[in-house]
Amino acid sequence: MSNDNDNNNVITIAHAASGSTAQVHLFGATVTSFITTTDGTSHQTKEHLFLSRHAKLDGSKAIRGGIPLVFPIFGPPAGKDDTMPQHGFARTNYWKHLTTTDTSND
Repeated sequence: MSNDNDNNNVITIAHAASGSTAQVHLFGATVTSFITTTDGTSHQTKEHLFLSRHAKLDGSKAIRGGIPLVFPIFGPPAGKDDTMPQHGFARTNYWKHLTTTDTSND
């Protein structure tokens, strides 16, 4: 596992045996990439997630695409005066990566 960008806002998770990787942005805890290898090597890969070309990855708004963390509601808030953002607050906040566990020998 590694932090990929200059701001340490992206975590890459790698599965050594398969060569698969996933990227998680700490803003919104959104999975923005899941790549598998199609030939058992890193020469041929396939991205499985959609990420809009209009996605903002700078923390200015929720990421458009990937697998978002939607909590505590899905969709728009119920009441007119509700200040909860659409799909809740979890996808528009920064999250912390607290620990890493290597299970490659398990």
